[in-house]
Formats: sequence, structure tokens, C-alpha cells
Amino acid sequence: MARHEVRIDLAPRPRWSRWVERLRGRDARTPARARPANVDLSLVSRVAADHVRDFVETIDDYQLVDARTVRVVSHFRMPDHPGLIETLPTWISERIRFGMVEADGRDFRYAIIRAMEMRWGDGDTVLLLHLDERVAAGTRAFIAAYLGDGRDAQALRDLPFSSLPG
Repeated sequence: MARHEVRIDLAPRPRWSRWVERLRGRDARTPARARPANVDLSLVSRVAADHVRDFVETIDDYQLVDARTVRVVSHFRMPDHPGLIETLPTWISERIRFGMVEADGRDFRYAIIRAMEMRWGDGDTVLLLHLDERVAAGTRAFIAAYLGDGRDAQALRDLPFSSLPG
């Protein structure tokens, strides 16, 4: 039963939390990857969107672990290809969204995800989304993903403005 785990920080964390990570023997900072200039990455973007779509479509359950952490369980099977194992968690972290419907039901917004932990193994994939804000009890929420062709990681992470029709 092989289990794999990765943590990706998406938003800057306070300096003291990095000290705690170092004391625990982990350095959770993720190095930035440079994009080559003048290279067409549209095929990479399409493959990323397809895999993220497969992940979202196979979500079975999501629940609040605490006021700022959401656990997402999917039957998504991680590909065996080493290159995909290395890049797929980053693709998911760039595109995954946690949406919350406003109390009046007329609008929704996306919460900022500070970090994502991804664990996968025999037939299941689990995400822990660490949010920037507390989720109030009784909030209607949903998991979504950006499937467009963003030009860079920051464009993918930017939260879109949203509004329900009505």
C-alpha cells in the first residue's frame, strides 16, 4: 500500500510558522519554477485542465475538518508516470477553488487557499485545503476548478469575480 504525500504553500505564511516547520524538521517552502521563454505551453495547459477535471469529477465527499481546513476525498487515481506524479499536485493546487455561497443566496465567492496537502495511494486521493479565513457553520460551499488556459501560475491562482444570475 504505497502512500504519497506533498504539501504546497500557495500564500505567504507568517515568519513564525516557517520557524515551527523548521523545528519539526520540514521546510514547506516550494521553489518557484521558471517558465521557458517563447515556448508554446498550450498542450501542457490542456493536459493539466483534463487531469484537474478528472479529479473534480470524481470527488466523493468534502467536509470541514476545522474552521479553516477542508478535507476533499476523490476516487481519482494518480497516474503512474513519474513526470505527472511530480507536476500534477502543482496543477491541482493552481486550479482548485473552494467556493462559498453568501447568506442571502444571491452571490458566491472563492476563499483564498493558503496551502494544500495532497495524499494519494491505492485508489483514493485526499486534499486538505488550508483556508485564509474561517468558514462559518452552516455555510453552503462547493469545490470547483479553473479549467481555462492561464498564462502563468499567478494568473491561475487569481480568484475570479463571481456572481450568480438573478
